[in-house]
Amino acid sequence: MPFLVCDETRFAQAAVDELIETVTERGRLVALHGPAGVGKSHLANLAIREMARRGALISHKFSPPDIRVEAAESLPEIPWPSVATKRGDASPRRLLVCEDLQLAARHESVQQAIVSWLDECRSTGVDCVVTMNRTPGDVSGLITRLRNRLRAGVCAAMPLPGVTSREKLLQHFCVHTQFPIPASVSQLLARRLALSPRELLGVLRRFDEFTRRRDWPLNSQTAMSFLKTEILPRPVTLEEIARAVSREFGVKLADVRSDARDTTLKTARQCAMYLARELTRGPFAQIGEYFEHRSHSTVMHACRRIEELLVEDAGLRQRIATIKQSFGNTSSTDR
Repeated sequence: MPFLVCDETRFAQAAVDELIETVTERGRLVALHGPAGVGKSHLANLAIREMARRGALISHKFSPPDIRVEAAESLPEIPWPSVATKRGDASPRRLLVCEDLQLAARHESVQQAIVSWLDECRSTGVDCVVTMNRTPGDVSGLITRLRNRLRAGVCAAMPLPGVTSREKLLQHFCVHTQFPIPASVSQLLARRLALSPRELLGVLRRFDEFTRRRDWPLNSQTAMSFLKTEILPRPVTLEEIARAVSREFGVKLADVRSDARDTTLKTARQCAMYLARELTRGPFAQIGEYFEHRSHSTVMHACRRIEELLVEDAGLRQRIATIKQSFGNTSSTDR
C-alpha cells in the first residue's frame, strides 16, 4: 500500500527523498524516530527499493533482535567487498539500514561496533538509515559516542498522527482496501482513535469484518457500536502496566518494583505508579502495595513528580503516550 505523507511525516519523507535523490562524497545518516506503526520501516524500505533500483549496493538490513548479542563480532557482515575502499564516481552507491536501534541499548560492545560502522560509512560515502522508537537523547543506555553520531545526522521525528491526518489515513486505507465508508464514519473513528497508521488500518479491517458479519449499515451508529464492543480498552492490571513500563524503558520488571535508586529506574518506577493511577483509578495504598509495599504518600509524590515532568519533557510525554497506546488508551494523546 502506498505511503501517505501527512503533516506529521512530511519532514521525514523529505529527508529520505533527499538521501535517495542526491549523491555526495561523504556518507549521510537519517535517523527516523517515533512510536511503533507510524511508518519508519516503510520509509526505510522505500530507501532500499529506490536505491537498489538505481543500482546501489544494499547492506544487510538488520535490527537489534539480530545484533543484541554480547560479542560485537557476532554482528552480520556488510555484503559489499570492501567498505574501506573509497567510492569513486564509477562505483555504485551503497546503503546501510539498521532498524530498532534502541534495542542495542545497554549492549556496549554492539554499540561500539555500530559507531565504527557509522564512522567508516561516513568516510567512504556509504549512506545510512536507522530507525528508533525515540530520539537519540531519550534512549536510555546509549553510549555517548553513538548518541553523538546519531545527532550529527538528520533526526526526523515521526509522531502519532493528529485527528486531521487520521481522517486522511482512514480514507486512504478505504480506497486501497476497497472498503468505502462515509465521511461521517471516518471522522468519528479519527476523533475517537488516537492510533498509529498501522493500528488504524487494523481497526478498519476489523470494522469491515464487524459490519459484514452482522450485515449492518455503514453509518455512525454502527461505528459507535463497533467501538463500544470491539475497541474500547479492557481494564488493565498493575502488573501489565509495570511490564509495559519496563519494556518502554528497557529495564527489568523486578527493578521497576525494587528500591534501586538509579535515575532511569527511579523515573520508570514513578511513571509506572503514575500510569497505574491514571489507568486503573485504584487507591494510592493499593498501588503502593504492589510496588514492594510503598506508602500511599510515596505513590502520590510519584504522580505529582511525573505530572511536573510532563509539562517540560517532550520525550517523557511521548513515552507515556506510547505506553497508554499499547493498552488502547487514547484520551491523552488525541489532538
